[in-house]
Amino acid sequence: MVCSGVFILIHRTTNQNQIGDKIMLENYFTREQLLTELGISSSTLQRLMSEDLPFIKIRNRVLFSKEDINNYLKEHTHNKMEFK
Repeated sequence: MVCSGVFILIHRTTNQNQIGDKIMLENYFTREQLLTELGISSSTLQRLMSEDLPFIKIRNRVLFSKEDINNYLKEHTHNKMEFK
């Protein structure tokens, strides 16, 4: 069975860490961004998360690694075609 998510608790207080957080977040989709990017409904996203879509949870916020989502889509793509 594949773990559907990793739970992380992060507490940062300095401005330098806040800047680091913003840079780190550029590598992640929020739930709303991923819904728009994939053109799927909230219930579909919830189903995928309960199956095997990778995500992390920081406090009460769910984030999706852009790299993990790209890999997930590659692994779950049907009828792969190569264009020349």
